[in-house]
Amino acid sequence: MSEIYVSENKPQNIMQAYKMAILDARKAEDFDAEIEAYRKVIDFCRNTSECRKDTSIRRQVLLRWAYEKIAEAYWHKKDKNRALNFFESSFNFARNRQEQNSTLEKMGEIYWETDTMDKWFDVREKMADNLSPQDKRAAYLVLAREAVEEQQAIDYLEQALQA
Repeated sequence: MSEIYVSENKPQNIMQAYKMAILDARKAEDFDAEIEAYRKVIDFCRNTSECRKDTSIRRQVLLRWAYEKIAEAYWHKKDKNRALNFFESSFNFARNRQEQNSTLEKMGEIYWETDTMDKWFDVREKMADNLSPQDKRAAYLVLAREAVEEQQAIDYLEQALQA
């Protein structure tokens, strides 16, 4: 039998905190309310010694998701600097290269939207470095084609050859 979590109750663990956040976010009428819902998950862990000391995968995943949900809400609000900050926090909880690249992809989209090409290239390089040697080679070849400066293109071609 599954428990029903009511938003007014205090969560006993991070899973309950996250489930409550989902319910609150679904009822949210704006992005600020959604942000507040997921911020409660982060605050729960910050303010609960048991959660702070917990090193479980569950904790890592739920915190990553909470940071990512907040980042996406800020992105929708067009507050791209805050979105990037929360995506960076989400990245820190990523457990593998696939999760890292998923977050980096979103960060790259924001840098592209804001025409911050140096940061966009930095993100794309990090993503390339997370790939297998064959895929890394292809990613650096794409970066070389997209490079604006000749020296940057040469550097990317050298990276492709080293992969």
